[in-house]
Formats: sequence, structure tokens, C-alpha cells
Amino acid sequence: MDWRRTACGDQIGPPVPIPHWTLHDLRRAAATGMAGLNIPPHNVDKILNHTQGTIKGVAAIYNRHPYLEERRAALVLWAETVTGTVTR
Repeated sequence: MDWRRTACGDQIGPPVPIPHWTLHDLRRAAATGMAGLNIPPHNVDKILNHTQGTIKGVAAIYNRHPYLEERRAALVLWAETVTGTVTR
């Protein structure tokens, strides 16, 4: 078996093949993950820069709030989630 060591000296197994993926897969994973963290869909839409998001009709015309603080909090929570998953 082809065992390797990380820069820290930890022993790891052989490389595992990863199926084809695109950057859009990362967007989809982030949107799905944030939904799982109970981040409101309109905030996820704003993060993904979706122009036709969950706020539609009259509300979309009149509601021009950028949700910057909510988006920041959502991205911090998502970053902590991803970091926790990767470093375990």
C-alpha cells in the first residue's frame, strides 16, 4: 500500500480518486449546507447573488434591504461548519 506523510508527519493512506466536479457543485453544497443550518432562504439567495430569489412580487420590488449583517453571520457560521468538518 502506498502510504504517505503530511507536512506534520501524520501518516495518510493512498490518494482516493475524486469524481468530476465543478465550482457550481461548491455553490450547491454551500446552499444546501446553509439550509441545513436554518439560514433563511432569502439570505442564501443574496449570498449566491440570485437576482430572482425567494423574495418575489411586490416584496421584491419594495424590499431592497441588502441583509449584509445577516449574510455575514451566515457565512461565518458556514465557515465554522466547514472548518470543523475538515479539521476533525
